[in-house]
Amino acid sequence: MKVRMVGHISGSRDGVMWPKPGEEIELPDDEAENLIWNKLAEAAEAEEEQADEKADEVPDRNKAIGAEEQAVANAADVEKAVAPKRAPRSRAKAAEESK
Repeated sequence: MKVRMVGHISGSRDGVMWPKPGEEIELPDDEAENLIWNKLAEAAEAEEEQADEKADEVPDRNKAIGAEEQAVANAADVEKAVAPKRAPRSRAKAAEESK
């Protein structure tokens, strides 16, 4: 089973230093499960499968929201594009106007 190290293990395994956190290693299933159970590693293959599933599940924006919400979103986009830009006021001018 391939695992991604989460925690640091000092020393070596079969004469080779343990991988650093974030790196992957292939281990026998029982040893990998023990590391996962002790929160020193996580299954590397499961995360890759989840990423593939999430990529397949990306919804179309127009299908995800209703027609009314879509109309409101489109109106807001048009308003942003058409609204005139106001020049920024200086602090002194703002203070004079508030008096």
